[in-house]
Amino acid sequence: MSEKSEKNMEDLKNSTSTQYKDSKHYKKALGFWDNVMLNIGTMIGSGILLLPFVVAAYAGPYEWISWLVAGIFILPVILIYSLLVELYPVSGGMSRYPYYSHGGLVSFLASVNAIFYFSMIIIPIEAQAIVRYLNLFWPVLLEPSGYPTILGYTVEVILTVLVSVIVYFGVRSVSTSNFVITAIKLGLILLFGLTMFLFFWSPKNFTDPSIAVMPMGIPGIFAAAGASIFAYTGFRRTAIFAGESKEEIVKKLNWSEIVAWAIVLVVYVFMSVAIVGAIDWEKLAPIAAKMGINLYPGNWAGIANLSGPFAAIALGYGLIWMYYLFLLDGIISPFGVSIVEQGGLPRLFYAAAKAKYMPKAFLKVDKKTGTPIWGLIVSLIGEIVYLFVIRLYSQSVDVVVASSNILYATGPAAVIGILARKKIKSTLYSILAPVAMVSSSLIFYWATYPYTLWGTIALFLFLPLFIYYVAKGEARGDIKNGIWYLTYIIVLDIISYLGETTFGGKGILSFPWDFVVITIVALIFTYWAKISALKEEPEEAVDIEE
Repeated sequence: MSEKSEKNMEDLKNSTSTQYKDSKHYKKALGFWDNVMLNIGTMIGSGILLLPFVVAAYAGPYEWISWLVAGIFILPVILIYSLLVELYPVSGGMSRYPYYSHGGLVSFLASVNAIFYFSMIIIPIEAQAIVRYLNLFWPVLLEPSGYPTILGYTVEVILTVLVSVIVYFGVRSVSTSNFVITAIKLGLILLFGLTMFLFFWSPKNFTDPSIAVMPMGIPGIFAAAGASIFAYTGFRRTAIFAGESKEEIVKKLNWSEIVAWAIVLVVYVFMSVAIVGAIDWEKLAPIAAKMGINLYPGNWAGIANLSGPFAAIALGYGLIWMYYLFLLDGIISPFGVSIVEQGGLPRLFYAAAKAKYMPKAFLKVDKKTGTPIWGLIVSLIGEIVYLFVIRLYSQSVDVVVASSNILYATGPAAVIGILARKKIKSTLYSILAPVAMVSSSLIFYWATYPYTLWGTIALFLFLPLFIYYVAKGEARGDIKNGIWYLTYIIVLDIISYLGETTFGGKGILSFPWDFVVITIVALIFTYWAKISALKEEPEEAVDIEE
């Protein structure tokens, strides 16, 4: 950037960082590494136990390329959000950034997506995952069909309540619990990887022509990236907890997301190489047969269908101690993710109330603990309802996939819109924002059709609530400023329907032309978002400071 651009950006950061305030009852307790670990804790969530094997079904032994591609594609989005965290170090920022740039409609859709179709459903999913692993030790929690028994439901509810109790005691409780669990999780993963590399690793799965195949060709690499990129989206934690970070590290908060991304990228690439090289088809075949899977060399889809694949590989090598460690990790890891996600939910409800789309009660922050109390209560109720409505673990995962990655395009749109309103010219962000919009659009597309359509329908179901609050005169409408976002989502759904069959489409728009069209569309909507930005700073609701 030029010297003038740098000065303008610095002036912008200084003016915005104190512009919007949070409740005085929030506790400024988080340090730099607390934020890094909050991000890592959800980026390397319970999915690490299964996701590398799912990715292998698409990319075979080349899955490490998919993890690298996914990490590179998410980086521009992370850099955009790291700037927004620096500009607006507030609680629940993922929902508030679109409000600052484009007002009511875009912010409402971002809030709904973050609350109801991602964060709130994660906790029931993780409770179901824990019960699946507990059932291996105590086989009375699941029916043969995979549905929970009455006792299984009871355990899921108890786990969900226990997570809420930990969250109630404040952000320090959330951070400490996550720090310990994430350290254990990383230790187990690295123990497995190093053990495989040192004693059992072989290059055969990378070099044997009959095994080293791309099951779905080059498009499969990107389809695998679409699956693996879900792990990287955990970078949102700093954007949600920024308002509770210590004053002295606020200016460094943007780096917490970048550092977490770098660590996670190395871990996932390292683990994918370790896993592929450790697969001994002959040793795994009898274990797979007991699961009803016909496993043979090069059957990467079969690897993805293994139940507890890390534990299965350990068992295949006779590492009974490691087998039980990974079964234990299957209980610990989901619990850690649940604590962080549940900690974020009340802050997202608070953010929605700041934009006046939720009742004022959600603005109430407990004096003693610094937790938005009504957001926590409603979150717990919603999660228990999810447990009973979506009974099977796999169905729950499908709902999360269906919610898709609609949210991320609001980040680059917010940056480009705010800079336009402030009349600040930044060479760096005038390039980075469009690139991040392209990345966000491809991430959405990689979620595959019809999940992209389901995610859109689920999101639009909440529009009557938006209309209600606007009609009452309690919230901003800003329809003209947000119509670009509605149109953007619909256009991407159409491309998803017409797109490459690997991504669930009809094959009318095949690879690589689907990527070309998405790139052009993303650039068009970047410009539309820029000219649709609010001309003035929007006001937020006043906090309840009892």
